[in-house]
Formats: sequence, C-alpha cells, structure tokens
Amino acid sequence: MPLLEVQLESLGYPDEAPLLTDFRMTLEAGDWVWLSGPTGSGKSTLLSVLAGLPTSARVAGQVDWHEQAQPGVLLQNVEWHLLMDSVEDEIAFGMESLAFAPPRMSERMDKALALFGLEGLRERSSRCLSSGEKQRLALAALWAMERNCLLLDEPFAYLDGPATEQTLQLLRRLRDQGVALLVIEHADVHSRVEGVRRVALAAGPSPQLPVLQEFGTSEVLLEEGDLRLCQGQCALLLGANGAGKTTLLKRWAQGPGRRMVLQHPDRQLLLSQVQQEVPDSLWLERAGLAGLEKRHPLSLSLGQRRFLTVVQALAQQPRLLLLDEPSIGLDPTRQARLLDLLQDYVRAGGGLICASHDLPFASCCAQRVLRLEQGRVVASGGPEMVEEYARAFDLSL
Repeated sequence: MPLLEVQLESLGYPDEAPLLTDFRMTLEAGDWVWLSGPTGSGKSTLLSVLAGLPTSARVAGQVDWHEQAQPGVLLQNVEWHLLMDSVEDEIAFGMESLAFAPPRMSERMDKALALFGLEGLRERSSRCLSSGEKQRLALAALWAMERNCLLLDEPFAYLDGPATEQTLQLLRRLRDQGVALLVIEHADVHSRVEGVRRVALAAGPSPQLPVLQEFGTSEVLLEEGDLRLCQGQCALLLGANGAGKTTLLKRWAQGPGRRMVLQHPDRQLLLSQVQQEVPDSLWLERAGLAGLEKRHPLSLSLGQRRFLTVVQALAQQPRLLLLDEPSIGLDPTRQARLLDLLQDYVRAGGGLICASHDLPFASCCAQRVLRLEQGRVVASGGPEMVEEYARAFDLSL
C-alpha cells in the first residue's frame, strides 16, 4: 500500500499556463524519488501541495496520504523552520510536540547532534549559524522526529562537500530502513546512490557553463590581505560551512558603489510585485522573468527569486558586486544565463566576488581564489585551487 498517491489533472497559478497537467506519482516505504525539472517548473509548488501547505496555486486532482504515513517536510528556505533560540532547543521542539518521553528525547538529541556534525554547536544561537549549519540543524530536527516519509526541497543546497556526503549516507540508511524519500534537487548528487527513481517534471538542457573572462584595469576596487581586486576582475571564496565567507562578504560590502546579494533572496524582496522590485522590463527579460511582472516575488520559485535579486543589484550598476551562493535554486540553463550577465558586468568594468559551494559554478568565477578556515584566509591562488579543493574532499567538478 503506497504511503502517498498523487493524481493531479492540473497545477498552476491564476492567469498563467499550468505548471503540471496529468501528473501521477506514488511513494511507498523505502522509495527514494528524485524530483527534477528546470527552475520554475513547479517542483516546490508541488511539494507544498503534497504537504498541505498554504499556496496560491490552483489544484485540480487528488493527493491521498495513507493513514500510516507520518510525513516530515524540509522547505527551501531553512530559516522558516528555525523557531527556537538554540540548536538544542530547535531539535527538542519537534520531539516535544510529538510527546516523546524524556529518555527517548535525550537519546535522539545526542544522536542527531553527532550525525549532523552539530555537537560543538549545541548551545549556539540558531541565528548565529551559517546557512549550511542551519540546513544541517533543520535536517537534524526532522530526523529526530522519526518521520517515515520525508519531503525535502533542495536539502543539499547550502551544504559543503563533506556535509553533502554525510547527508547522502544518512538518507541512504533511512531509505534502507523503510523511510520514503521525495527529494527535490538541481544538483546531480543522486548519481552516487543506487536505486533512486527520477521523476522529471520537464526536460531541461544541460549547457556548458561559460568561464568568466577578465578585462582588468589598474583601478583598484578592493585590497585587503591576499586579495587585490581591480575593475573588470573576479574572485572566489572557498570554505566549509561556518568558515566565515558570508561574514567576510558583508564586511567587504560596506562602502559606496558596493552591493551584496545575500544567500536568502527573501531578505531582499520587500515589495508586492516583481515589476516593483525591478522596474526595467529589459532586465526582467534577461533574467527569464518576462510575463511574471505582476506576480508577488515570494510566489516565485527559489531560483527565480535568486535571479531577481541578482538583476536587482546589477540594475543599480555597482562598482563592486558580492554574491553569496548565487547559483542556489538555478538549473544549468539559468546558471549559464546568470554567468552571461556577470560576464557583461565584468566586461563593463565591474568587480565581482562570489562565495559558493557549487564547485562547477564556482570554477567559472575562479580567476583568483581565497580559501577560508575559521574566519581566516589560509590559502590563495588561481583556478587550480578549485580542483585541489575538490580532490581534497573527493568532490566532482
């Protein structure tokens, strides 16, 4: 008996073409389903419908959960999950809500902290964690609740290489124990796991990502320690979750003519329509957002929101642009489009600094590289450092 049966005639937003038509899917105990598709194809909207979350999308069809199903959900924006002050309290909250006995809670707490590499952060405020650490915390809290069906929306998005491999191994063990998994992900991490069933909402091409070329001048935009960045140049920050990349970017973003695009696009989308955030229709067209001008920005997919914040910054023509995890939520086609826009920006004399765990994308921005550990630059060099970093952690480019 399937834990979940889905039969949808259509799914979409008012006054727009349907995202899905005639969609059928089942999820049984021990299944691992990889839900893929281009940016904006309806993956997250579908997950919201399956989870019974509020959505402005119109649904025609049925979603049937078996009475034995105990679903748990991880959304794209992990900050929506974090309700308590400390790491320990966050993991405890779900178990307390399910009335776990104290001895059982204590045992699950210790295991969750160990499995997700959070032992040293037990008493840390969740607000002080990096995005990757927050993602591990949200997964740990979900794991501790012992759900038998997990719906995960890009659970690897903010994780560094070792954390990604650790999470894959944990999900494999859960699958082998009979837990059903429905995972949305752009990155092809599932190729490392046998027995994954792929459900593609739409076919998408996989273009070769263009490597950014430099057009440097003698005018220095930023000079600090091992980094000297001039107009028309780009640099990459590498490092594990919590290494200090975001903190360093925020410090460098201070000053006139500088603009930073944050990891979480929702923090920079404050108005009620896409066209209010970026009034210039040409920028929206270049971002692939034409036709969505009147949509509320927060109703867009994560990748679309990410692209919107980038063109929002580019439209202001900053001298120095700092991007924190710019490829989050973007399929390969959108990543290539973003790199084309960034190439035009650099060609026009802009300075670019990126921080990214997405090594294939990061390697396209790696004319100069800084590697961080515990808030300090421990190595600097050129593009070869990305390959060295990948080999050190057995990652693919």
